[in-house]
Amino acid sequence: MTEFAIPPHFEDLLEADKGYYVVGPSSGLHRSSAEVVHEAVEGILLQLESDPWALASPELFDTLFHLVYRFSVLDDTVKAAVVDLLVGTVQKFVVAWQSGAKMPEPPANIFTVSSRSVLKQYVFLLHMLIMVVEKDGSGMSLAAAGGKKKKKSKAKSYSWSGKVPFVVAAFSAVLVDVSPALYTRLWNMPLPEEEFITAISRSLFLLFESHTTFKALPSTCVDTIHAIFKVLIVSYRRGMAASTSIMHLLHNHEHLPGPLAQLLGAIAAPEPSAASADAGDDDDEAHKPAGEDESAAADDSGAASNEVRALVEDILRDIGKTSPQQLAVDSAGTKNLAAFLVALAETVPRLALSSVAVLIHHLEGEAYIMRNAIISMMGHCTWSIIVEARALPLARLHALSKAAVGRLADKASIVRRSAIGLLKELLLNNPFAGQLRLDVFEAKRASLESRHAELVALVRPPAPKAPAASADTGEAGSQAGSEAESDDESEAAVAAAVAAAVDAAEAAAKAQAARDEDSSLQGARDELEQVEAELVFVRAGASFIKVISRAVPVVTQLLSSKTTMDVLQAIDFLTVVSSFGLEAVADGVARVLTLIWSKEESIRNAVLDAYRTLYFAPGDKSFGASATVARNLMELTRDASVAQLTSLEEMVRYMRHDGSLPPQVDNVLWELFSGHVEGVGPEQSLAALQILCMVGKADPVAIACKLDLLVKHGLGEQARATPILARWTCEALQALAAVDSTAKVPSGHPLLKQLERLVVATPDFDETVNGQWYPAAEQAIGALFALAAAPEIEVELLIRVLAHAVFSTEGREVSSEKLARLFFVVGHVALKMLVYMEEEHRTYAKAAAAATLGMAASPATQEAHAEYLAKLAESALVNNNLLGSFGPLLVHVALHRSQYDNVTLQSHALLALTKFMCVSRTFCEANLRLLFSILNATEGVAPVVRANLVVAVGDLAFRFPNEVEPWTEHIYARLRDDDIVVRQNTLMVLTHLILNDMVKVKGQIAEIALCLLDEVKTISDLAHTFFFELGRKANTIYNILPDTISQLSTAAMAARMGETGFKTIMSYLFSFVAKDKHQESLVVKLCQRLQGCDALNARNFAFCLSLLSYSGRSLGKLMEHHKAYHDKLFDPQVEASFRSISSRTKRTAKDMVVRFDALVDKLLAGETDVESLVTGLTPADVIARDQENAAKASKKAARAKARKVAAKKERARRSRRAMTDDDDYTPLAECQV
Repeated sequence: MTEFAIPPHFEDLLEADKGYYVVGPSSGLHRSSAEVVHEAVEGILLQLESDPWALASPELFDTLFHLVYRFSVLDDTVKAAVVDLLVGTVQKFVVAWQSGAKMPEPPANIFTVSSRSVLKQYVFLLHMLIMVVEKDGSGMSLAAAGGKKKKKSKAKSYSWSGKVPFVVAAFSAVLVDVSPALYTRLWNMPLPEEEFITAISRSLFLLFESHTTFKALPSTCVDTIHAIFKVLIVSYRRGMAASTSIMHLLHNHEHLPGPLAQLLGAIAAPEPSAASADAGDDDDEAHKPAGEDESAAADDSGAASNEVRALVEDILRDIGKTSPQQLAVDSAGTKNLAAFLVALAETVPRLALSSVAVLIHHLEGEAYIMRNAIISMMGHCTWSIIVEARALPLARLHALSKAAVGRLADKASIVRRSAIGLLKELLLNNPFAGQLRLDVFEAKRASLESRHAELVALVRPPAPKAPAASADTGEAGSQAGSEAESDDESEAAVAAAVAAAVDAAEAAAKAQAARDEDSSLQGARDELEQVEAELVFVRAGASFIKVISRAVPVVTQLLSSKTTMDVLQAIDFLTVVSSFGLEAVADGVARVLTLIWSKEESIRNAVLDAYRTLYFAPGDKSFGASATVARNLMELTRDASVAQLTSLEEMVRYMRHDGSLPPQVDNVLWELFSGHVEGVGPEQSLAALQILCMVGKADPVAIACKLDLLVKHGLGEQARATPILARWTCEALQALAAVDSTAKVPSGHPLLKQLERLVVATPDFDETVNGQWYPAAEQAIGALFALAAAPEIEVELLIRVLAHAVFSTEGREVSSEKLARLFFVVGHVALKMLVYMEEEHRTYAKAAAAATLGMAASPATQEAHAEYLAKLAESALVNNNLLGSFGPLLVHVALHRSQYDNVTLQSHALLALTKFMCVSRTFCEANLRLLFSILNATEGVAPVVRANLVVAVGDLAFRFPNEVEPWTEHIYARLRDDDIVVRQNTLMVLTHLILNDMVKVKGQIAEIALCLLDEVKTISDLAHTFFFELGRKANTIYNILPDTISQLSTAAMAARMGETGFKTIMSYLFSFVAKDKHQESLVVKLCQRLQGCDALNARNFAFCLSLLSYSGRSLGKLMEHHKAYHDKLFDPQVEASFRSISSRTKRTAKDMVVRFDALVDKLLAGETDVESLVTGLTPADVIARDQENAAKASKKAARAKARKVAAKKERARRSRRAMTDDDDYTPLAECQV
């Protein structure tokens, strides 16, 4: 047969004169329905699975060619099927061919033209697929391509970024999994043909080009790409071609400097073992002696090193050959090259430094970006090599690390990043240990110090003291000398003292010499030297750990930075610190997890990579690895807050989907949950269930396969004694029910009975059970609504049973706990019934519309549906029914709190009241005043009640915003509450309402600004987060700043903030004003408010003016409004603020700065003739300008007067014409009286 040749352009196969295989005309399959095309693809798949060599058939190859060629017009489901077909069949072919090639006697078709041709066809189709998708964007799913948001479809949308890892894995199977020796035999020459290798490398470089595709790749896929390139460079000598492609990418794509540097770092990374794993791949090499294998491995390692070095040298040489003029002109390309050089120095410092000589001449060029990059590159390379070689003296290590910690809070982002990078390198290459636990080092130090004292006492005992008389005589001699006495008696005493001291020293020296000559002490002396050396080492290690521990809180703060690179570096550093076992990093790693919700995909990926490194074992599915992962995940649930558990759930979802959390871990968790493992207590069982619940939400099959086990252990007797166990079991059941909402359980089913028994039969014998019952009952009711065919019947039974237990006391006092439970169930059922009713009616409306019209409901129909639901909620849920009968009782308890003084009862009664208010607008309006009077009451209302009410009020504001809006100031007032939890909940509620546009940002925002100064760190952090998210909304902070400044400048606010509070708040808020036009506008607004204000406001406004960054234009605006502040400059604080403005003005406005400083000096001197300084004109120019302006104004006034006269005449003319044209017009003189 004719061997298939890979063309340079896939379109060449459509033209007969190109000399390649000619593809037949299209059958028009792509124009058929999705079902027909999908069926055809399935048929091709069956043929290739049975015989991978069948691709040689022109019919199959041509069909696949045309499907890929017209990939953009295919349905999403067909696209996914085509990609899966190509990936699966390529891998199947490689496995089949390689297994045959490794046989002692390979089949006849293995090393033939037919196998070579089919392999090239597979590679070509994959290459063509990437070319088509990346060049025309046809990989984008229909949902992603649409401009408008569409409703979510139940079918899974096709995603090219989700398929790329599988395509890369197929290329890996072709190139990485196959020994080069086998391809040598297949091609009958040392290396495969150029076109075959080029197709693979070009495909991967295309993935690099697409910013959208490459950014979405998981780290495991990027690692696979790195591995493929390493084989291409080292085994197939593609260094020169790769350097050309890399230079092209660097000049044209700003997102690639970092990834390409990482690629070179991965290629340069040494193999885990120098021994070749492919020695037995070829039959001819199977019986080589061990010595030859080692020699070959060493040769291969040296060859690999030379190839990588040559690649880096080629790239740097090309950068060096770029003319300085071109670097100065091409700013975008120069910026990319500079970023690449710095990233390369950070990744492979030795290789970068070895070739830096070719770049030195650019230090004389005009492109300052390139000069900075080369200097940074050389400095980083030098430091990295010193640190990696551990050539830094211990005496210098402490000072260097301490200095780096000091730079973590630097204003410049690049300085912070460099400091973090240095600390990371010092940590990774520390000379002390792989685990840096301070308690271990301190214990070792104490032991060494004790032994050191013993050895010193033995080898170097203290010298004998001089006789007491000598001290006395010495003192007398000193006194005599000070008094200038020279009698013979004093001189003799001094001489005697000196002689005694000399004798003592000689005696000590002789004793020490005798001990040194004593061979029996030689061992002690040697041990003393060793102990002293170890003591120095251990002390240095403890000091280093303390310095790194001090760095951790500072780096943790950078997780909240507005700069993405700061956040990424902080995550990386905390991950490295955690791997060394430092206890101080626990809080930082926990905060990293919350960044899983970040809108920046790079940050989310960094979080996943960090946790994958610390807690998972990607690719290892052994029992030991699975058990370790299970224990790690369970440990993360210990003492975790609700926010941390929610973040952990999201992380588990990601890990499940990308394969980092395999089903083998589920098996271990089920064993731990069921108690089949010895030594597993209730806490471990609960932790295992929590993780299983999270896994079930991501993959319901994990729960469905063990449903009986879940119900048996999660809803049994143990669950009623430990309700928190049942709470997570009910969550898992709801996750399972979400898979198929139509599958319902009939009334009377044992599962429903167990859920009901959990709610009504849990004893109330201690506070722990009581506290756990409420979240468990909440989830049990949710499970009833999710699973039951008629949930309204089930919950009615619950309420009646609980009410009977409360009110059938026969004269006995009503149990507060039982009444609180009843109120809780009543309130939660009311909310769930509202949701259930809306879902049922929506389903019915959709079905009716589909049956009658065959289309979706119109907006008018939807509005009518909403009105119907509102009326139904008003009349049918909490009025004139079982639930409605509890409304008056709830109001009664709320009004008579002194009578019902149990805090738990009050709390749940009021929560139930607010839930009723969320259901009915009428009920809400009737009880709003009561609700806010309780919220504002500080006496007789427990803090926990106020904290809960704040959250409930937030729900009310979301449900009925117009009704709650007049009461908004009362919500803000809770920010001044004495209780920490109340303040924290209030801030969270306001954050939610404001960021979701449910509450307008008004003057009360100053109350939130004050939270930036809260002594409770959690609250201040929440306030910072609020303004950070608010800053993402266009112009919001800019719009509120003037009013906020005025609100904070009152005497009452000044007393609450303290001396530096205002400056702290404003310094943070002004950091969100970056646009020049906003800064100019703020200059004008602040100057207007300066005029006529009091001293306190003047100082505050002046300080705010000093926070702006000035251009020549904005500084000119400030000078134009000098009359607003000329009388305020005599205040020293105002003057200091204005003096500091010069340092915040851009360098391009030096002349304006000189004029501004002169203007301030003149105003302080009381001069008023400053027009020339403001305008930059001489007095004569000012006079001429005024005359010109006066002339223009006179002409303008004359023209306006002329227009006015003309308009008056025109109106009179039109009036006369109208009177003349009127047929019924009769002159007044002709009218009859």
